[in-house]
Amino acid sequence: MGRGILPLVLFLLITLLSTSFPPSTWSNPPGPPVDPLILEEMVSSSDGTAGYFVLFSPQADLTQAYTLTDWTERGRFVYRALRETAERSQFRVRRWLEKRGLAYTPLAINNSLFVTTDRATLEALAAFPEVAGFRGNHRYELPRPVGGKRAFPHGVAWNIALVGADRVWRDYGAKGQGIVVANIDTGVEYTHDALYPNYRCGNGPHTDCWYDPSAVCPYPDEPCDNVGHGTHVMGTMVGDDDPVLLYNVGMAPDARWIACKGCEGYSCSDYALTACADWILAPNGNPANRPHIVNTPGGATVAIPGIECRYRPGGQRASFPPLRPGTRDRTATAWARRAITPNRSPPEPPIVPTRSPSSPAVAPPVGARSSRRFSLLE
Repeated sequence: MGRGILPLVLFLLITLLSTSFPPSTWSNPPGPPVDPLILEEMVSSSDGTAGYFVLFSPQADLTQAYTLTDWTERGRFVYRALRETAERSQFRVRRWLEKRGLAYTPLAINNSLFVTTDRATLEALAAFPEVAGFRGNHRYELPRPVGGKRAFPHGVAWNIALVGADRVWRDYGAKGQGIVVANIDTGVEYTHDALYPNYRCGNGPHTDCWYDPSAVCPYPDEPCDNVGHGTHVMGTMVGDDDPVLLYNVGMAPDARWIACKGCEGYSCSDYALTACADWILAPNGNPANRPHIVNTPGGATVAIPGIECRYRPGGQRASFPPLRPGTRDRTATAWARRAITPNRSPPEPPIVPTRSPSSPAVAPPVGARSSRRFSLLE
């Protein structure tokens, strides 16, 4: 009799275990690959939804961009090619979402849509043959401020002297004239004395020079920095060399700047980073507004969902593998073909200021040879 009960007990136990956990905690829906983070967030959220990227297979052919020498023509070509490819390949999915009243954000730079839906909708989207996969909205942490020794240097900061930037200023008169730089970071305190003179949009309007995709700032149409990291980085890039200032930290003090808030706070979401990378191609929809150089936070390539593993700030690899082996980072490709040069902050930024370029802190300089050398910022 005991042998007859045992199979029944095992059957009931297996049935109980299989129905005690939602399927999304242990299985992926059929079809294109799904980032496990999406399913985990759907299970843990109160309404069963999660924000994620819908990735599409077609990619624009940007090869011709390398043959275009005119800055304006090149920018328009790349922007148009990316948009046309995205609009064509995303057309059916966009209409499907619209009919159901579901919002989406189109991102041409990597041919994706950002949506927030439940699992049933994700599985329906997976049935579209043009959909290549789904990536979750990962987040990447920035280093927290650490108190540094208060210092009040005069003249040029050590990072400027270390790389010989002051000699270039003196011998060649080159201080970044005619160049526009951008950072994708925590924002910029644009009214700071060392930064306002070089801000391309002055008192505004700011739409050609600023974008806050997550609407974190009190007035999202006006630059802000709720952390201070991005303000420090911009100061190190283009801080003004006005004699009224106590000392100079900017590598290119005559360059102008724009910015995008890719980090909501001390962390940067894939959504904000990707939206900023997309915006950089044509700020306010105009390729002529794009910068020549872009600085991204923490030594990491701006995270473009599902394309390739990349280093997070601090050297950690993103865990979700590429959808197709051998594909290049689409942001780097698109930027390169628009003559936009990506620059990266040192990979191990140990200390960042709490507010602005004039805040007492220790921070790694742009252009320094080692991230373990620090500059003292007043």
